[in-house]
Amino acid sequence: MQSYNTLLSFDQEHLSVQQPGSTAGNVSGMWLTILNHYFPITQDYAHRPEEYQASMGGYTDITSVRWLGNTISDCRPFLITQTKARMYDTGAAEWQTGRYQLRGYLGGIRQGRRRKWYWGIVAIGSSVEFYTYNRNNDTLTMMGHRLHVVNNHQAIHNTLEGIRRAAR
Repeated sequence: MQSYNTLLSFDQEHLSVQQPGSTAGNVSGMWLTILNHYFPITQDYAHRPEEYQASMGGYTDITSVRWLGNTISDCRPFLITQTKARMYDTGAAEWQTGRYQLRGYLGGIRQGRRRKWYWGIVAIGSSVEFYTYNRNNDTLTMMGHRLHVVNNHQAIHNTLEGIRRAAR
């Protein structure tokens, strides 16, 4: 599979993130473009913006699921993405808030047959951190280091391919 950075839609969404006054909505739009490339609806994936999670009393920015059948119990969440506006990309507090939200949302996933591992993304502007979440011991662990969506596109591509293989 080609990397997302070859897509016109990614280029345009990334440009919108770089504009003055861009919002978390612009960042979510860019990440929906990337996630749909690696986890397409043609392979029974769906990406739910602003899904309410009662355990945290809030909304995830993007919840990615895979459908394995025709009933609600066949819906398997596997990835949560939290986004923040570009103006916060250097703020330590915003990264910490994103991680806190991510851990809470991942820990609150409800489903019949739970998996041990889930994945998470904190994306602020053009920067991103990937995480694994171990449901059995409630630990969130960073995968590698903070990456830039243009400068580190190959590492991001490899990470998303790895998540796709592991989340089956």
